[in-house]
Amino acid sequence: MPFEKGRIDEARIEKAKLLFDFDSWQFENPSRGKIFLQGGTLEEASFPGWTPLRIERVEMLEGAALFESMWRPVGIEDGTLLLINIYEGVSDEDAREWLLLFLASLHSYDGVRKETDKFARVYFTLADKCGIIFGLSNRVIMLGAVGKRAIAVDEVAENLFR
Repeated sequence: MPFEKGRIDEARIEKAKLLFDFDSWQFENPSRGKIFLQGGTLEEASFPGWTPLRIERVEMLEGAALFESMWRPVGIEDGTLLLINIYEGVSDEDAREWLLLFLASLHSYDGVRKETDKFARVYFTLADKCGIIFGLSNRVIMLGAVGKRAIAVDEVAENLFR
């Protein structure tokens, strides 16, 4: 699990709230696209060009779930990986709190930017566009690229909703 609620310093959470304007965040139901969690699993068809190396589902309290997965490009074995964490909360507010915790758990806030004109109202690009975090309805999605090859994580996220 990337973090546990009790393991992040309260001062760090408060700093993230102020820095990223937490009070203004509003989640919304996606107005387009597919739901990529079908029956409590991640579907390979949702990530064209990628093959799963690991997919784990962790049951949380009150019916929430955390999906942690690692993917590699089909036919390429150069160490390039895509890490995908999806928190499926019991409510929009629950997911909103987890998005804050995802941000607060980052090692550094340098280069983290809130983006506009994206498919999600609450959408952050991480330093050097190596990752993104966004929230839709009761879900928070964090995509991270690892390795030498550049990965267009924005495009991967967009493909989830086409």
